[in-house]
Amino acid sequence: MKDYKKIAEEKMTKQNHMHAVVYLVYGAIIGAFTSMTFGVATLIISGPLQYGYSKYIIEVSEDKVGKIETLFVGINDFVRYMILGILRGIFIFLWSLLFIIPGIIKAFSYSMAYYIMIDDPNIEGSEAITKSMELMKGHKMELFNIYLSFILKILLGLVTFCIYFLWLMPTLELAKYEFYLDLVGKSKKKTEVIDGTVVD
Repeated sequence: MKDYKKIAEEKMTKQNHMHAVVYLVYGAIIGAFTSMTFGVATLIISGPLQYGYSKYIIEVSEDKVGKIETLFVGINDFVRYMILGILRGIFIFLWSLLFIIPGIIKAFSYSMAYYIMIDDPNIEGSEAITKSMELMKGHKMELFNIYLSFILKILLGLVTFCIYFLWLMPTLELAKYEFYLDLVGKSKKKTEVIDGTVVD
């Protein structure tokens, strides 16, 4: 398996710490809405905001200069992304009621939904979740291993009273996106045309 941690770290070093600023703004907005409305409004704004954050991660992956205004592009189609955020949040919560592990597994299953919606702007939130589940089938442990490769830096984040997470979380998200790109590439190769016959 590729060293997604190394790939993400190398790309993030080109951003001159902008990713830490963007994640700070992202976290501050989520935190503010959570504290003011006891989490109710968070369900409403999390989808559009996560969509914008995912777009920012893609900019970084493509070696573009990530812009903080990208964080708010989800406002342009607020309802679609809001629905995705609400559905994803509710499903993960319901699975978490069966103990923590099922909730984590489902979070992994739904983890690519925003990137799928970005790649295909014509689909709705429920379809993006379904496609994410299909894409992650048999690959959830690989994503877990990517997260596990960051364990020492996660501990560093805890030691620094979570300050280091401003740099760490965007890097981890970028590693996940690089993994997504490979999954999509593998998925496309599953269907090949051989002598005019489509083979799945």
